[in-house]
Amino acid sequence: MDINEIVKTLDNFAWGPVLVFLCLVSGVIFSVLMKFPQIRMTDQMVSNLFGGKNSKSGLTPFQSFSIALGGRVGTGTITGTAGAILMGGPGSIFWMCVMTLFGSMSAFIESVLAQTYKERVNDEYVGGPAYYIEKGLRWKPLGIIYAIYAIIFLIIFTALQANSFTSVASVSFNMQPIIIGTAYVVLLALVIFGGFKRIGKVAEVIVPFMSAGYILLAIIMFAVNYTEIINVFAMIFKSAFGLDAAFGGLVGSSISWGVKRGIFSNEAGLGTGAMVAGTAEVSHPAKAGFAQAFSTIVTIFICLATAFMIFSANTFNVENPKGGFLLENVPGVANGEFTATAISNFIPGFGGIFITIAMFLFTFTTILAYVIYIKSNVAYLLRGNIQGRKYNKIILTLNIFIIAMAFVGPLVSADLVWNLGSALCGFLAMINTICILLLAKKGVLIFKDYEKQLRKGIDPIFIPSTIGIKNAELWDDITAENYSEEVNAYHNAFNTQPKDSNNSNNQSKVPTLS
Repeated sequence: MDINEIVKTLDNFAWGPVLVFLCLVSGVIFSVLMKFPQIRMTDQMVSNLFGGKNSKSGLTPFQSFSIALGGRVGTGTITGTAGAILMGGPGSIFWMCVMTLFGSMSAFIESVLAQTYKERVNDEYVGGPAYYIEKGLRWKPLGIIYAIYAIIFLIIFTALQANSFTSVASVSFNMQPIIIGTAYVVLLALVIFGGFKRIGKVAEVIVPFMSAGYILLAIIMFAVNYTEIINVFAMIFKSAFGLDAAFGGLVGSSISWGVKRGIFSNEAGLGTGAMVAGTAEVSHPAKAGFAQAFSTIVTIFICLATAFMIFSANTFNVENPKGGFLLENVPGVANGEFTATAISNFIPGFGGIFITIAMFLFTFTTILAYVIYIKSNVAYLLRGNIQGRKYNKIILTLNIFIIAMAFVGPLVSADLVWNLGSALCGFLAMINTICILLLAKKGVLIFKDYEKQLRKGIDPIFIPSTIGIKNAELWDDITAENYSEEVNAYHNAFNTQPKDSNNSNNQSKVPTLS
């Protein structure tokens, strides 16, 4: 058995029925406990993108949203969506959307927890699963394991992103991958070594532009091929439940690949989005949670855009689990080229160029997000030694590794990179999903605290002691430094008294609310 077969076996094991069930059910549980805020509180999702205050310690909510969305709409929204169609049939798109809708609440909970237990390192906020595993679950060894594993995962995933871009670009421009890869890493280095503030500024410009442009093209194709709309959605729905004669035997594969690629494309439940959520400057953890939930839901539209382009042009194949194809509309065309072929059929000669640009923007911002994620985990592992040269050297070394993997990725077998990345993604999802399920009570409690303040008509702030949340002392400093007006409004709304001004901590102390 060669290395490709070993990695493929590992991938199949990671994404077995247990993990698929765990990821889907956890999103349902969070949705029910919070009464489906992804449906009834969309106004909060949008409003919290543009609120917040400038802070020297944290990114703005919109920058945090843009970085996370850049990470979520990487190669998974194009190549991953096409791969789901190839392996699970059209019905996999339905299950990708279902997974994303429910998964948005997994993204909400993990982001709320990351904000709650964040820390300030070198005057910058850091947070993520490692922090809430230690502080919330009080299980430091697992926090260390997660942090180390996440760093390895993110570095390897960099190779996958670069591989996906260069494989498309080399075909579109008829150039050697090494030439494209070299130019790619030079641009990456210029941004990465500029620090996380530069990454935030680049992301908030690129991500909205690339997402809107991609969806706009899909809408144009949607309008021109309007006669296919009913047929396309009927095919997706019927295939999802085994009602389509051609794909009747693929229901299990549709669910499995839909959930798998849904998580792969939107990262909900992995904990990666939580790492950037913890860097935002907000007055209440739920605000970061809403922003990240919205970034997850946006990926539904991008995946649907990809799927509609492919289906409306019939530029897809579906594999038979027993060998061969159930459907082969484009013989010899790999799944990574489904979308480019569809666009080229719509606008001759344009498909390859458009997808190359889209893949560059998507994968580039994804890798930039990974840099923020890695930094968060390094800060966790080196707490107590973050002011020394060791911390800076490790960050520099890992950034160099990121650049190196972006260069090496295009030179490695695409199947090997995808299967390895998918397997690592599965194990990471399993660890984090179990942890946020164990912390669900605290996450929901913080959400209800936010709702309670909204009903009072005030801008919510977070005072951990009011709801019995421990190990979140940084919030006492945050509210004292940045949210004095909101604190006063809180006291007035709930008829509470500030703490004695002679106390060294200026944060108001509020008795627990019933």
